[in-house]
Amino acid sequence: MPEISFIILNYNGFDETSKLVQSMLKWDISKLDFNIVVVDNCSSDDSFERLKNAFNQIEYIDVIQSEHNGGYSYGNNFGAKFAIEKYNPCYLAIANPDIQIDQDAVIALLTGFGVNDKIAMTAPVMQNTEGGYKVCSQKLPTFYDDFRMCWTEKNPPSVMTDRFETIPGHENMILSEMLPGSFFVVKTKCFQEAGMFDDGVFLFCEERIIGKRLKDLGYKLILRSDLFFIHAHSVTIKKAMDSIKTWKIIWKSRIYYQKKYNKVNQLKLVLLRLGAWYFLQVLAVKSKLYNWKHAIRP
Repeated sequence: MPEISFIILNYNGFDETSKLVQSMLKWDISKLDFNIVVVDNCSSDDSFERLKNAFNQIEYIDVIQSEHNGGYSYGNNFGAKFAIEKYNPCYLAIANPDIQIDQDAVIALLTGFGVNDKIAMTAPVMQNTEGGYKVCSQKLPTFYDDFRMCWTEKNPPSVMTDRFETIPGHENMILSEMLPGSFFVVKTKCFQEAGMFDDGVFLFCEERIIGKRLKDLGYKLILRSDLFFIHAHSVTIKKAMDSIKTWKIIWKSRIYYQKKYNKVNQLKLVLLRLGAWYFLQVLAVKSKLYNWKHAIRP
């Protein structure tokens, strides 16, 4: 039984997915017992065939394809169920294809689970490709947090805060209600108990949903301030969708979360839908102005 299974979800991203898997082939499997499940989420290009040809002959790598493109949650659930049935790992690592992570960081994350038996999920600090990062605790957004985000693309301080608690005696282990969905490690049994991801959202808000589910079960989520990974943010998403289409999906997922998980009333849902509509109209005007300015440049 491998200690940890890595689930890597691919959609039209052979180059990014291949780069991540190739980097992991350099890891010392005697130091970390792991396997890799690459899930092609019904790509519209030849990614699946290319990934199978590149990696399917390696003993600890499986390249599989989902039954349909149901988005991030469905695709990762599909891979997690496959890994559990075939390997029954102690831990699952959910990894976007556009990240960079080293083996020592993963080993340190796994060691951290032993500090407290209520720790269900952990992640390093996310860096961008320029090396920038922010160490902060993330709170689950309330209705008012999401409503405020109708007027800005930035998370309010009530969601992203640098005032945080740590595990006593372990100042590098920050308590957080959400962790970055681009890379995290979760105990398999806790992930199953929480019902895995919610297939009701296609993209976005997965972090808050799994965080909410685990919190309601009494588990802890930990951000490791001494560990890092690099994320080329939303590279694969930007390939497939323009900005307005992306934000439409973001708002659909936010409204879904507030309705299902925060149980907000109909009046608040109407207000949130109106706010989301206003946000998208402003974004559309800005996009047209941007395109117009660039079109008239000599």
